[in-house]
Amino acid sequence: MNLDQKERVLKKLKIISIIFWCILIFLIIMNYHRLSASQIIAYSPDNPLLAGITMLLLYAVKTISVVFPYKVLQLASGMMFPLFFAVCVNTAGTAVSCAVGYYMGRFLGKDTAERIAVKNKKLANLLERQNSSVLFFSFFLRALVFLPLDAVSIYFGAVKSDFRKYMLGSVLGLLPNIIISTILGESISDPTSPQFLLSMLLFLLITLISLIWYLKYTKRDEEQ
Repeated sequence: MNLDQKERVLKKLKIISIIFWCILIFLIIMNYHRLSASQIIAYSPDNPLLAGITMLLLYAVKTISVVFPYKVLQLASGMMFPLFFAVCVNTAGTAVSCAVGYYMGRFLGKDTAERIAVKNKKLANLLERQNSSVLFFSFFLRALVFLPLDAVSIYFGAVKSDFRKYMLGSVLGLLPNIIISTILGESISDPTSPQFLLSMLLFLLITLISLIWYLKYTKRDEEQ
């Protein structure tokens, strides 16, 4: 199967997943007046394990469709589950997304890595300077919160990086953002609460730190 055929298969999968999300979003819009935080909790499955598995499936479908940011699922988990369980669900869901994206890259092949680099200038700039281990580089790219999660996953799969090192670096790099987003979801019904405001402040701080780290990393390589 050549690259064009592989991309056609992936395109069909995306169309199916987009249809799924369109139906889901339509149902949400039609019932928007019932979707307060308390109502979402009320309509979630009584079995927390079943509800958690459902969220993991949504993470997997989201990776293929690229319809909306992962932040939506992270916030939703924070609204639906107790904090510790929500963090576990979001961490597991993020790992599922990273794994699905990785194997999408393996399926598409190494030519995909070049196409990804062309589409995202910041990512391309970092890939050109890549001289670190898979573990560190995957951690580094995930810590830069402004990079597209799916594109990074597909890149590592396309170049056939060590899966275990890639997954470990990815989860560790994304963990601070996962925790903060989950807390935001838990406290989103009261945006004036100290918990919500502190979470927003920490998210902005992480964004600033990641931007500074990116600038220093690229500047250091230019000086060498």
